[in-house]
Amino acid sequence: MNGLIKWSGVLIFCFLIAGLSFAQSSVDKLKKEQAKLEEKIAYANKLLSENKDRRKDTEWQIALLAKKIESRQLLIQSISAELHEIRKKEKISESEIAKLKEQKNNLTDAYGKVLRTSYRSKLLKNRWVFLFTAQSLPQLYRRWRYLRQLNDGVGNQLHQITETVKGIDLELQKLKHLEADRDKALASEEHERKILNQDVERHKGALKGLSKEASRLNTNLKEHRQAQAKLKSAILNAIASTSEERKNMPLTPAMTRLSSSFASNKGSLPWPVSRGLIVKAFGRQVHPTLRNVTIVNNGVDISTDPGAVVKAVFDGTVVGQQYIPGYDHMVIISHGAYYSVYSYLSTITVGKGEKIKTGETIGLSRNLDGTGQIHLEIWHGKELLDPQSWLKDH
Repeated sequence: MNGLIKWSGVLIFCFLIAGLSFAQSSVDKLKKEQAKLEEKIAYANKLLSENKDRRKDTEWQIALLAKKIESRQLLIQSISAELHEIRKKEKISESEIAKLKEQKNNLTDAYGKVLRTSYRSKLLKNRWVFLFTAQSLPQLYRRWRYLRQLNDGVGNQLHQITETVKGIDLELQKLKHLEADRDKALASEEHERKILNQDVERHKGALKGLSKEASRLNTNLKEHRQAQAKLKSAILNAIASTSEERKNMPLTPAMTRLSSSFASNKGSLPWPVSRGLIVKAFGRQVHPTLRNVTIVNNGVDISTDPGAVVKAVFDGTVVGQQYIPGYDHMVIISHGAYYSVYSYLSTITVGKGEKIKTGETIGLSRNLDGTGQIHLEIWHGKELLDPQSWLKDH
């Protein structure tokens, strides 16, 4: 019975520690996620505040504000998830610690019964008398083994009680901080919601102001689509030219390895700038201000510091460079069968045919509408890919 009590106490304690550790790891993960989101919000605020003297918001500024709102919404969701984890941890802890306390009491009672057993108590105190009153060597050996087992059992049970008490005290100490953590998370959630509401109202006002300029916006959209078509044509021509050159010279083993290496790095490619926020996503999407208008982005638009250094996302060879009105300077880098395309560059520092290493500078971002801007595209042959899914979490 004593052994069963001891091991049940051990199991409950182990399950408690495992459960609390899992809950804590979930909270730690959420904290790291929140830190990243807070960093994005702070960076968006920095870019926006640097242009606070501008008389009216531009499409790019409104997109940056929308990104800030999105990040804050995700932050609130993460804080809510943290609150859920804290409450779950409190509930589990209270229940399991109550069981541990009960097991501790049972172990203590069982240990007391052992010590109160007069015969065993005397044996422990007068072990030498008990040993040397044996009438034969076999009997002496049996008594010695019995005393050893008895002593070990009592010692183990005392050790288990001590360790269980230590564990309970430790967990109780941790739980004292949970209420404070919960209150802090609640206050943080409320604070973030207030700021979110302010940002949303500002965003609505900016959109309303911009929507009054429908004629100008339609003209800008038309010009952008023309520039987009020229950029796409330039990219396809460069890819076709490179493919034509390779017809008579199939991909070398090195080029094949480069393609495979690029493909295997999906989701972990470095960003083309040290700091940045994706303000316009890849693919088909509704225009933020013009009604019933759909736009298509062949890559991602990144807001960054004015004049930011632009770097290659992977090893490769420059196979094209050109100035495209509306997209400024453009550089195409071949990574075997894959291509990365960088535009919105104010200047470029590489030439066609040049070998490029990951992270090597290829130019500087343009400065327009008060912020640095970069447009990044990823191609596989003549197939467009979503660059965001290739870049590592930033």
